[in-house]
Amino acid sequence: PDGPGARLFVPVRGDPSITWFDIVDDRDPAAPASPCGDAFCLECAGDPEFLRCGPKHRTGELAYENPRGLVLPVEPVGLAVDARGQAVVAAHQTVKSASLIVNRWGGAAERPTLQYNLENLPEGPTGVAAVPIPALVEAAAGDIAYGAAFVVTHSFAAELSLVRYEDDARSRPPRPFLSRAGNVPVSLGARSFDSRGVAADGRERAACEAECASDLTCLAACLDVPVRLYLANRTPASLMIGRVVSELGVTTAGITSVSDRITLDEVVPLSFGASNVTLGDVVGPGGELEPRVFVVAFDARLVFAYDPRTRRVDTVMRMGRGPQAIAVDARVDPVTGAASSVLYVAHFTDSYLGVVDLDTRRATYGTIV
Repeated sequence: PDGPGARLFVPVRGDPSITWFDIVDDRDPAAPASPCGDAFCLECAGDPEFLRCGPKHRTGELAYENPRGLVLPVEPVGLAVDARGQAVVAAHQTVKSASLIVNRWGGAAERPTLQYNLENLPEGPTGVAAVPIPALVEAAAGDIAYGAAFVVTHSFAAELSLVRYEDDARSRPPRPFLSRAGNVPVSLGARSFDSRGVAADGRERAACEAECASDLTCLAACLDVPVRLYLANRTPASLMIGRVVSELGVTTAGITSVSDRITLDEVVPLSFGASNVTLGDVVGPGGELEPRVFVVAFDARLVFAYDPRTRRVDTVMRMGRGPQAIAVDARVDPVTGAASSVLYVAHFTDSYLGVVDLDTRRATYGTIV
């Protein structure tokens, strides 16, 4: 409400809590001044003496902050936020649960709060990915029932969980919650289990929706384009590929709801220790950005670049010890039109950040520079 901004959510296993930061969007000249006095900062009401975020920026520690009297379960690890920036879902590895934090944007007095703990999930909830919300639902402005969906992976069970956020907006007072929309067996390989990172790729569907403007019939047809799902699986060591298929609920009144269903279709063998996956782009031979799926193998010290169009791994990148968290920075210069892309790899074992060249036209492509 005060201008362009964003929030960053971090699961903290030691509190436990979900700590959140306010970020000023300094790309916009109309953005408010940064509370840190610099062009960019992470604001969390920090204590300068103890170098720790303030309690007002940690949610899940105090039971009286939510109507159910809940505190956050231990070991929050995976975390994802829906496209509206409203529902935050965290996976808790040792207690078979996922928690819901609702993020409100109503002003300085509003803050993210823990609202629900979904219990009795399969063993070892680890990774979480938000499924893109269909543009049809947004264009219908509340006339089509849909709760934001999340995919949860499990490190000790050969299953995926599909959970759904319900805002409970028609109740007084509303008490948001998560529901289990389904469990999907991970059975593409012998003794398949220990899924870690997960990513949902809605770029193909979004390209279809961009051609429709606000035409509901056209947007409904775009639901035939599935959302691609990618899992980093440790046993067997592989990239598992599936689809999130959206299905329409139709009555005599027209389209009334949209639901999601997961299928797993393909296995791409990798080296041992697959642990994380993210989406990004490389600079192709023609100088344009091309999509890739990046998979980290922690134990093997490798990062694989999978091309979803040719359906093959086109590059294997050698890292240092313990590569884990990864992020891609791909961009097109607004003045020159030149594309660039780099991959950041955080090395857990030796505590350093590697920067990898992702321009296929250069001899340094796929190496730490």
